[in-house]
Amino acid sequence: MALKKLLWTVPETPYSKPPPIHLFVVAKVEQAKVLSWTFHENTAKAAMTKKKNAVAAVTDGASTAKFTVFEELAPKVSEGNAYIIRGYTLRGTSPPYIINITKNTLFFCSTNISVSEELKREAEALLAPASLLTPLRACSNQQELLTVEGEVVEDKKQANICLWREQAVELTPQLGEHLRLTHLKLKVSGGQEVK
Repeated sequence: MALKKLLWTVPETPYSKPPPIHLFVVAKVEQAKVLSWTFHENTAKAAMTKKKNAVAAVTDGASTAKFTVFEELAPKVSEGNAYIIRGYTLRGTSPPYIINITKNTLFFCSTNISVSEELKREAEALLAPASLLTPLRACSNQQELLTVEGEVVEDKKQANICLWREQAVELTPQLGEHLRLTHLKLKVSGGQEVK
């Protein structure tokens, strides 16, 4: 079954199991995830070691998708190899669905799939989507990912930026520092815009 058809077709029943699928791993990146935090005097630090999950961009030779491979299975998936994948599930309430890798998912090495340069670029873009530089005054009109840059100032709120999880700990801006923040998503919270 083609990848696009799999992700865009509503299953016959809620308990349907998707068929095995033949995919080529175009790119794979590791993503650290903190398991727990310690908070002390308005600072947060990672308390437990980070999990190393991987996000893989895959293709069937006609379309692309990405999925997360959790810590235990991440070493079994290598960039540049093809696999027959069984035991996965589909996540989501309506198309397009997301491939969900579970502890029951099996990866079997397989024959390579011919992949065009265009599909490779498309798959790699799934892992690092475009984030256009946007002036702060124009941010409220943006629906896609955006990049903002400017100087950290005191008492002159130009924009509220809320960083989550690992990024909130890794970034400690100083007064007067020039920052460039990428891959932000605009969200309206309580009538106030927060990036």
